[in-house]
Amino acid sequence: LHRPLFHILFKSFPSFCRFLLKLFKLSGTISPGSYKLIYASSKPTLQTNGVANFGISTAGEELYLTNENGAILDHFETGYLRVGTTSGREKDDYSGSRVFFENATPGEANGRTIGSYLNAPEFSLEGGFYEGSITLELSGEGVIYYTTDGTTPDRNGQRYVGPITISENTAISAICYQEGRLQSDPAVSTYLFSDPHKLPVVCLTMD
Repeated sequence: LHRPLFHILFKSFPSFCRFLLKLFKLSGTISPGSYKLIYASSKPTLQTNGVANFGISTAGEELYLTNENGAILDHFETGYLRVGTTSGREKDDYSGSRVFFENATPGEANGRTIGSYLNAPEFSLEGGFYEGSITLELSGEGVIYYTTDGTTPDRNGQRYVGPITISENTAISAICYQEGRLQSDPAVSTYLFSDPHKLPVVCLTMD
């Protein structure tokens, strides 16, 4: 590529409107097989020394590479991104397919791929008020780990092997784990055994 290019962020608006795009002009030359590292930030105070003037939302964005006349040369949809997760294309794969990587490799070829996100576990009972005791069952892909204090579980947590009996106020948080796949987002439900209130009750569970 021997001409200046523009790296464009398109924020998933219903129609392709140029005035809704943020443009970032690239300089220099990108030789075949080489890489150009571009940092992006939505914070104006950090948009210096070659940092792109936009951020990339974890909810997903669309990135366009164009020439100086605005013709689109390439396009990539980031999709949903969890913090600390990296996605892109496999080396030498020009199909445009999106994959995930075990580790970020800034300035180098993309590394080993990993499968997509597992779905969050499902609970047999909805959170809410109950009397006496209940038996909760969890289902999902791979191995399920859970906690009973609302904290986010990991592979060092308690492994789900059968129904859970609950008889006191408890916040259950669970994840699915499988080798070669990205861990699921946590699923959380709170089970209350206090006297019901006449007013609506909202439960907030966080680490």
